[in-house]
Amino acid sequence: MYASAKVPLVVRRSNFDFSRQADPGALEYYKIHGCISEDVGFGHKSRMLLTEEDYESYADFREAAFRALSADILTKDLLIVGQSLVDPHLKELVRDALRIRAKSGTPGRVFVLAFARDEQRALIHQGRGAEVYFGSLDSLLGGLLESLPPEEQRASDASPIEVFEPTLLPAALISVTTDAAHAMSLMPNVRAVFNGSPATYADIAAGHTFRRSEHARIVESLAERPIAVLLGAGGVGKTTLARQVLLDIGNGVDAAWEHTNAFPLRADYWIEYEKRLREFGKRAVLLVDDCVDNLSQVSQIADHLGRESNPALRVLLTATTGKWQQRSKSRYVFSHGNAFTLSRLSREDINELLRLTALAAIRELVEPSFLSLPPGEQFRILRERCSADMYVCMKNIFASEELDYILLREYGELEQSAQDIYRSVSALEALGARVHRQLVMRLLGLEAGALAATLASLTGIVTEFDIRPRDGLFGWETRHRVIAATIARYKYAQQAELDRLFEALIDSINPSVRLEVETARALCTEEYGIDRLSDPTRQVDLLHKVVRLLPGESIPRHRLIRHLIDQDRLDDAARELRNAGDAIRPNPVLARYEVLLLVRKAELTPGLMAEDRVAILLDAAAKANGIITRYPDDMHSYRIYGDVGIALAGRGAGVEVLQDAIRKASEAETRILDPALGEVRRRMESELRKAA
Repeated sequence: MYASAKVPLVVRRSNFDFSRQADPGALEYYKIHGCISEDVGFGHKSRMLLTEEDYESYADFREAAFRALSADILTKDLLIVGQSLVDPHLKELVRDALRIRAKSGTPGRVFVLAFARDEQRALIHQGRGAEVYFGSLDSLLGGLLESLPPEEQRASDASPIEVFEPTLLPAALISVTTDAAHAMSLMPNVRAVFNGSPATYADIAAGHTFRRSEHARIVESLAERPIAVLLGAGGVGKTTLARQVLLDIGNGVDAAWEHTNAFPLRADYWIEYEKRLREFGKRAVLLVDDCVDNLSQVSQIADHLGRESNPALRVLLTATTGKWQQRSKSRYVFSHGNAFTLSRLSREDINELLRLTALAAIRELVEPSFLSLPPGEQFRILRERCSADMYVCMKNIFASEELDYILLREYGELEQSAQDIYRSVSALEALGARVHRQLVMRLLGLEAGALAATLASLTGIVTEFDIRPRDGLFGWETRHRVIAATIARYKYAQQAELDRLFEALIDSINPSVRLEVETARALCTEEYGIDRLSDPTRQVDLLHKVVRLLPGESIPRHRLIRHLIDQDRLDDAARELRNAGDAIRPNPVLARYEVLLLVRKAELTPGLMAEDRVAILLDAAAKANGIITRYPDDMHSYRIYGDVGIALAGRGAGVEVLQDAIRKASEAETRILDPALGEVRRRMESELRKAA
């Protein structure tokens, strides 16, 4: 029915279905009583029919479904359809819906349609706030059809179809992409820029930024190669520089776009867009800021661009250096692109920054004591005392105190309710989460009525932006992730408080919202996530909790297994590896962990003879060699093979495996082109020399 009406539909039968990618506009259909198309007896993760006993085991899924329901009730009316008001599960559903609505204070209505008429029980539900009706599904659908307005007739003098413009984006990309040319026409906000926010296109057009010395090299690179990557630490100015480059290149092409990170990057649409540009002789440039979260899609685009002799799309990427180095990328990123690392401000950069402070719109923001200094002394302070660090330079120009104290004093001047929101948003943003209003409301137990006044007091500190207003999704962000990390570091300094935050966050996550699934992934992997806890046992407990919530997600399972191996809980790690093999598809990470587990068992299992330990390592070597065969483009497969070779050499079992790992890594370097693989090979060669 939905397919014939061309309505996208995503079916949720169990928590595993939350990991499946769905169109943002798809209708979600929950089958909380089972599904006729799937059953565990046929190898599926859900059941065809739920018995009373099964109902208890589905508690995690029902809890996740109700989190989705609670989000919907805040923005929509709710219709609950059931056979009879006597049904205890229907009664529970109505009760929970009314409780959620009452707690949120929103005006949404709760309707109940039951087939079996029961006036007495209807009065009970009505007394609690529900509107109860009796009828069949046929009568419901008939009433809905009758309520539709007659189809409007097209006017005979309708305006002709506009001329096709090949540079226009596909409809699926329009709402998730910023048009740089249009963004330039908006109002600049110089005060926000010099309080830590990346410059907008309007700020750049108004002359409120200075040009970095790397600018010209990046522009020249993109004229020759289709891909450029800007790397550096947070707050170093990557986003502003990338937007300056985008505008510069945009003047010479037909369109300039920036992907909006609140949404997933869709490689398939950008590839089709590039083909259309090429067909019509047009050119465009795309910026993907903080691209690591979309790296698999970026790699697909890079693969496509690398195979074309003269692609019509240029791609500019930014990423923090550490995250970029840890992830596998398409080889075409290296063969058809250049990487530029931003760090300290150069002498020319500092002079440009100081010249910028002479502008009237900016001069009034400069700290008077800094303005009173001679130019040479201003330069010396920025060059020496600030170590030419971009962010600290800015704060020394526009305030006399250190960055941390400025932020903490600003925090202390807020009301308690605003502080709670600020520190929660900061903590979530610092760990890489896509923060939005409903998540924070659930996390803090906020009521909608008091939220507007609190947000007003956070103007310029926490910004709200549209994600999907129709579904009540509005993003929240601080001025900069470096600011968020600073606030989080101070305001969650106590381990117990951080533990409570993470526990509450997992309990608040609605797995039907893609942004919140990404938050769960970030919680498992990011520096400011679960790894900030010093108690290894609590780390594992929280990772277990995320796995139960999202059993079909790979990342939480990977992190759980790795933590167990690192804690030498090898039997637990083996069990989780088996569970992961049943729950998710095979992947190189699980295969590498299986090898690593064997290496650790060979090292740590008590009572084994030396020859038994060597036998286990030889088994690990065979498995590691098989990983390279299955995943030849996975850089880390060569590393784990080398690690096994090093372990064998250390036990006097020969260097043949290590030599073979070096040979295979050397051959792969010419194909993978990632410099990190060269570092892996050199480390193996160093170990080989020691063994010799």
